[in-house]
Amino acid sequence: MSAPFGVSFSLTDDTTFGWEAVLGVKGEEPFPWEGARAEYSIRNDCGQRVLDMTSDQDGLWADAETSRVVCSLPSLRLRPGTYQHGLRLTYPETGVAFQVFDGSVTITEGNI
Repeated sequence: MSAPFGVSFSLTDDTTFGWEAVLGVKGEEPFPWEGARAEYSIRNDCGQRVLDMTSDQDGLWADAETSRVVCSLPSLRLRPGTYQHGLRLTYPETGVAFQVFDGSVTITEGNI
């Protein structure tokens, strides 16, 4: 992993896909959301993108007041396996982008 934060989790293929991250900056400074767009992607074990989305789309949003990023994708169904995922923020006005987290998502076979 090369991002400043690592976020990994496991769920079954019977579970609604989603996560929530609260982002903070050391000290009392607010997280630099102004003008940022969140981008999230998932890749399978062959490196192919399974999901690529931005906060301009339904299912991924950033809340500047609470410093939260929420991903809720009830229609996303991933097959059992291990996937790599990552979140970055981009600032379209300046062209600056930085990766916030990366990690893995492990999907196991559910019993339903």
